[in-house]
Amino acid sequence: MEHAQSSAARWARIEALFPELLALPESRRAAFLASLDPEPWLRAELESLLSAAQGESCLDHAPAIEPASPTHSLPPLRTGQRLGAWQVVRLLGHGGMGEVYLAERAEGGFAQACAIKCLRGDAVEHQARFESERAILAQLDHPNIARLLDGGISADGRAWMAMEYVVGENLDHYCAARGLGLDARIALFDQVCGAVAYAHAHLVVHRDLKPANILVTGEGHAKLLDFGIAKLLDFNQDATRTQSALLTPAHAAPEQFEGGEITTAVDVYALGVLLYQLLSGKLPWPQGHTPVSVVVDRLLTDEPPPPSRAGAESPPCAPSLLRGDLDAIVRRC
Repeated sequence: MEHAQSSAARWARIEALFPELLALPESRRAAFLASLDPEPWLRAELESLLSAAQGESCLDHAPAIEPASPTHSLPPLRTGQRLGAWQVVRLLGHGGMGEVYLAERAEGGFAQACAIKCLRGDAVEHQARFESERAILAQLDHPNIARLLDGGISADGRAWMAMEYVVGENLDHYCAARGLGLDARIALFDQVCGAVAYAHAHLVVHRDLKPANILVTGEGHAKLLDFGIAKLLDFNQDATRTQSALLTPAHAAPEQFEGGEITTAVDVYALGVLLYQLLSGKLPWPQGHTPVSVVVDRLLTDEPPPPSRAGAESPPCAPSLLRGDLDAIVRRC
């Protein structure tokens, strides 16, 4: 039976059965999977997807707050240096993930620019896992998600990803610079939600949704960056290391701080924070230099005021327009 079905037909069956499996209580999932024993390929695929959906990624073995230096002591890439089919042009910046470079395609017979993100420096021994998860992310094809174009692990253990190069402004800066009103802000947020929903339907969770990871082009198109890359960042299986996971405290869900199960709810929570920020001009809980233990306790026990009562001095949207549905949606997220 396995050989008789085309790849498209097999994937259609997986897509049809997986939501049903995911909706079952944990106590009934084993029986559901056992019913598929005559089709071992199908059971294996569903078990693999279930594991991924429950957060069983390398990242999840090391809950953390602050990212470690992803490239360790590896030197920065040089202008003209090659990674796969790409040639480095210049450094664009660096952050929690590592360094980001502008690069150009050096082979293939056509011109193309990309942003190369260099991740960890100790990835060689986990190449199979890295390649498997990269292949999943490369299948995301949505107008509001920056495409993953290429990637690999260099001989010196440098994991790298070649992403679509997007020229734009951070979402919050774009809205503020143009003085956008409520309708325009909601329209941009709707683009973001469409991209997140698409990725969730393909069993990919972002884990770090925030304005800096959403660029808006000059044409007004929102582009989500780094979708799912958090799953590729941490190859360390040692749970005693707690400095390797990637999250942004101001936008992270409580379970990310506590090392809990990572599901699509993490992104829903972050979307609520993002919408709160777009509507009120403030974060639900200003972070400052608050100790992480206090932040987590506040997330678990306190409820922020609704956006209409956030108290910003010059809110981007009139509080009277936010009362009702928008307040309720944000607080539910």
